[in-house]
Amino acid sequence: MVTYIEMVDAAPSTWDGNIPTASVVERWTKEVLFGFVQLRNILQNASNLAIFREADIDADTFLTCGDDLYFWAKACHLPAAPSYRLAELVRTINNVGKQESRGNAFHLGSD
Repeated sequence: MVTYIEMVDAAPSTWDGNIPTASVVERWTKEVLFGFVQLRNILQNASNLAIFREADIDADTFLTCGDDLYFWAKACHLPAAPSYRLAELVRTINNVGKQESRGNAFHLGSD
């Protein structure tokens, strides 16, 4: 069974390892999305967070283009490591619902 965050209007205040589905993320505002990425500590420093914020990424762009490492590196000008981590996060988010709908076991985090 997949566990995911059912957040629409606000990102969670702490990270518990649960992954939101794409259908949840697509309803997030830019600020909620930024808060989620910031909370995950994927970008790791204020400079990378500023680059992400300045790129003005909305939920649709995040889910549609965000699984491509080169989108983050070339279009958003983020360094390789955070670009890779963002692309992996988007791939995971996009696969949560697919795995669940196929009935496959898909677990993130530790038991």
